[in-house]
Parts: sequence; C-alpha cells; structure tokens
Amino acid sequence: MRTIAILPVLLFHLGFTWIEGGFLGVDVFFVISGYLITSIIIKESAQKKFTFRGFWMRRIRRIFPVLSIMVWVTLVVAFLISFRPELRNYGHIAIAALLSVANVVILRESGSYWGPEAEDSPFLHTWSLSVEEQFYLLYPLVLVAIFKKKREYLGGLIGVCCLAGFILFVIASSIAPNACFYLLPTRAWELGTGCFVAVLHAQNKLALSVRTGGLLSGVGMALILISYFFISGEDGVSATQGAAVVGAAFIVANQQPHGLVYRILAWGPMVFIGRLSYSLYVWHWPVIVLGKPYFEAKWAFLGVGPALTITVILSLLSYFFIEKKTRQMKRIGTFVVANSLLALTVASFLIWGSYSTTYDTSKFKKSSYYGQLYDLAPLNPPLSRDIIFKRQGIIAPPRDYDAIKDVFATGGINAGRENAPFQILLFGDSHALMWSRTLSELGEELGVKVVLNGMAATTPFFEIPVNKKQPKTSRYEGKDKTRFDLSRLELLTADNTKLLMIASRWSQRRPEETTSLLDYAASRDIPVLLIEQPPEIFIGNNNASQYIAFLNLKTSEEGVQAIPMGNIEQYKKGKELLGNLKQKYDNVSVCSLSKELLTEGNLVRVVKNKEILYYDDDHLSNEGTTFLKPVLKEAIQKALGSF
Repeated sequence: MRTIAILPVLLFHLGFTWIEGGFLGVDVFFVISGYLITSIIIKESAQKKFTFRGFWMRRIRRIFPVLSIMVWVTLVVAFLISFRPELRNYGHIAIAALLSVANVVILRESGSYWGPEAEDSPFLHTWSLSVEEQFYLLYPLVLVAIFKKKREYLGGLIGVCCLAGFILFVIASSIAPNACFYLLPTRAWELGTGCFVAVLHAQNKLALSVRTGGLLSGVGMALILISYFFISGEDGVSATQGAAVVGAAFIVANQQPHGLVYRILAWGPMVFIGRLSYSLYVWHWPVIVLGKPYFEAKWAFLGVGPALTITVILSLLSYFFIEKKTRQMKRIGTFVVANSLLALTVASFLIWGSYSTTYDTSKFKKSSYYGQLYDLAPLNPPLSRDIIFKRQGIIAPPRDYDAIKDVFATGGINAGRENAPFQILLFGDSHALMWSRTLSELGEELGVKVVLNGMAATTPFFEIPVNKKQPKTSRYEGKDKTRFDLSRLELLTADNTKLLMIASRWSQRRPEETTSLLDYAASRDIPVLLIEQPPEIFIGNNNASQYIAFLNLKTSEEGVQAIPMGNIEQYKKGKELLGNLKQKYDNVSVCSLSKELLTEGNLVRVVKNKEILYYDDDHLSNEGTTFLKPVLKEAIQKALGSF
C-alpha cells in the first residue's frame, strides 16, 4: 500500500499533469500510519508491554536518522549550488523540520502548497512528517488512557472524533484552506481513520468474508485511483479528498489474502518499492528543487530522467545504509542527536552567516518593476523578508497604500488620457499589475482613458449578479471583495467602455470561473482582449536580475540571451484555455507574447541589449512590458478597430 501512496506523489512532483491528484498519496500514507501505530499500541497494551518511551523511541528510530541526514546533506548541497537569497528560508524550514513544526512554519512563510514560495523550498514535503510527529506525540497518551479505562468504547470514540475532524476539515477548507491543508487539527481525522480500522480489527468487528473483503478492496482501490486522476489540488482542499482516505481504509479493512487487489499489492516489486517509500519520499523533493537549475539548463532534453535517477540512487543508499543499519542500532539516540546538531549548525550558518546573499548585476542595466504601485488590495500586510530579498537591486517602489486604499471600490485607478471620449478597462491579478504602467503610456499614445483594476493573488473573474457573501483572504475582507466586484460591474455597464482587457496567470484559471464575466461582456457586445501570460522561466519565485547574474549569462549591447522555460505543461494549459475562450466567444481576442519571448527549444528571452525582461519567474519587468509594448498596441487596435 505504501507503493500506491508514494508513486503518485513522486509522479505529481515530477510534473506529470495527468495525475493531478497525486499529492493525495500523502493522505493514503496518513491512513496507513494511523492503522499501524494503533495496531502496535493495542497489541502491546494488551500484553502489558507498552511503554511511552519505547513507542516514541521507535518513532525516532524510524523517522529521524534519514530525516536528519537528508536535512544537513541538502543544506550543504544548497550552499554549494543554490541561489544564495534562498538559503535563509531553507535554513528556517530545515530547523522547523527537525523540531517537527515544519507544517506551521511553511504555512506562515509560504501559504499555499501550490504557491511558488512553497514549491521553491527543498523541505516543503516535511510538512506531512511534522503532522505525523505531532500526532504521535499526543495520540498514544489518549489511546492508552481510554484502553485502560473504557476499551469497549474505544472504536466508537475514535469514530466520532474522525467524523468531527472531517466536518472541521470541510468547514476549514472554505474559510481557511491553507491552514486546513497543513495543520494537525484538520488532518488528524485521516490518521484517525486508520486508527479506527485498527481498533475494529482488534475488537474482531471486521471479520469479512473472502468475497466481501475482495469487493471492499476493489472499491477502495477505485476510490484512490479516481482521486489521483480526477481531483485537482489547484481547486483547493475540499471534502472530495475524503475519497482517497475512505479508499485506503477499505483496503486496510480487508485482511483476506485473496483477490486481485491483494495480489497486486503483494507482488514482489510493489512490496520492494513500498519498503523504499520513506526514503523515496524524504529524498525526492530536495533532488527536484535543487536539481532544477541544472536539469533544465543542461539536460532539459532528458526530461525527468536525471531527477528520477538521482532520487532512486539516493533512496537505495538511504534504505540499505541508513534505515536498515539504524533499526537495531543500540546508540540510536546519539546518532540522531549528532546528525541533528550537524543539521542545526549548517542551518544556523545559512540563516545568520556573514556570507553575501546578493550577486553583482552591474553588467546589466538596472531593472525595474512598478506593479505594486497599482495593486488595489484593501489589506496591506507587511512585506515579508523574502519579498524584500526578492526586490534587492531593482527599482521597485512600494504602493502608496493611504492614497489608494479605497480606490478598489470607487472605480479603480484612472490613467491614459483622462478626457478621452471612451475608456479601456484592465482587470486582472498580478499579471495585470505588471502591465499597468505600460498600458498607461499606451493610453496616452492612443488618446484613450485607461482604468486599472488589478489586485494581486485575486482572480479577475467574478459572478454576475455579484456574490454578496465572499470569504476573507490576505488581500481583502469578504465585504470589500463584494464592493470591488460591484465597482467593476458598474464600469462594465458604463456607456463609454469600449474594451475590456484581462491579464492573468492563465495556467491557474479554471474554464468555469470565466463564464459569468465573459458571457456578460458578450451580451453587451464589449470587445474583450485577453493578454497571454509570459512563458515562465525555471528560476522559481526569485529576483530575475539576481538569478541571471547567478547563472553568469554573457552580455552584449545588441545580443539576446535566453534560458530554459519552467512549468512548461502549466504554460501550455494556460494557452489552451485562451484558445478555447477565443473560439467560444466571437468578441474575444488574444494578445500573444510567445513569438517575441520564445526561441527554439523552449528557451525564453530574458535579456535584450543588457536589459532584463523579467522581474521573477512569471512576471515581466517594466523593461519587458516596454519591449512588448508594440505587440500590445497592435492587439488593442485590432480589438477596437482602426482609430
């Protein structure tokens, strides 16, 4: 069963989009883990052999030898080859992983599991280990206490707790989805489901016939596979994730050594991969993250081959020379403490060391980014240290929050030609913000008024009629989002609106969310111009100027430098969505950027005449949007007709 949990996670993290629910392999792991530890505790308690010290030492022996070695090895390799501004964050999460609080720190510093800040950390995957370790610390205390006093109620109590936990999960998934994903209170029910099945087995309440057990296993496998292939994490956490948990519970519930599912799971290669599962899980993500610049820059034609090969080699070494060697090691505590202290020392150096975290960008012209000046978000959270690092060495003036804090509900930012007879609207997320300054200049050139309505981390699409009850996010209160949508709807109904432009990171948009707004624009015969997202580059959510200097790209006054793309499949997904929308609506056109930015072999132009065209991996700098201004101007003129 560990095999059907680890392989989807591995494939998902390697970038195979056809298994978009592969991350749910972690949920399957949780069920297996809950089942195993409960079975062990109940068995030892019944034999009066259970001790808390023995239990916790077994968990330390199982988890920390590989984890602590992975942490310090990853940090040393990162120091030698990684982009230096990332190292402080690596150190913070490494310490959190060793202290079993990685899930809390990642939530606080990175937010969404699918956000670029999270995906750039080689220790992102340790969130699930922290959840398990927190569960292991608390659960045995409760289980043993109940087992001694009221063991006949044990199954019912755990079942009720699982149901309550699932209800909490469903509620939290809509009001605090990131916390719901990472934290123990909303994940304990998944481990608890395995615990529940273990208790039922111990109480002989799951004596299934061969036929019933085989049917239950088949249904369980079907639920897991459906989850892997048809549930997308980008839609956020939801009750549908329960299908994988229930599926895993159904398989675990069947102890009959018969049937197709049993034969598959008992097959020799499946069993062997299952034995490697912990090492595969621990090592695969650091290899993917740290190897990304090299794999994509030098061996892109090999696809996932290098990452997969290195992961398998490290996992085999880890299993045979760490896991197996430490299972019976007498001084396991000394071994774990020594490796953990080494990891903590390296992490502390990366956080507080005196080494430089910047690179010399003087051979390029100074880069600029003005997107934040146009962000209409009513909430103004303080800049994180990572954002401050990200803006080092570039011109990136902060927004004047006090001057524009209410503009989101009163018609947006007016730009272009103020007294023009008609206006162009720009709706969008941070991909609209990056175009705002250049579009303002185009408004002056074309003699039109431009109204800017961009809000970072916020979809440009909204329901019509406007939804009056909306959830709070880090960018706005629910009532403010309603006011924002009403303001945009009022602009759409204005007689002088002649063109709606929408810019977004299209790879993160879902077709169904676009329908209401685009249907409304079509009903009013408003031309719509969708601005394609620029091809992403492989550098992660980092300062492009610094990263290009880190790559040591050569410069020339007239030359153009290009580097490999990143997230190619996601970019294709975005382009496909735009193509489908253009085909669906007669009033929709698309401003394509790929001709100017892409070269042969999926390389992306990032430097032209010593000007850096990108701000980070997926946003253009002001120099980049200026470079593409003629393309946007032509697209606007075509959408509007001749002036």
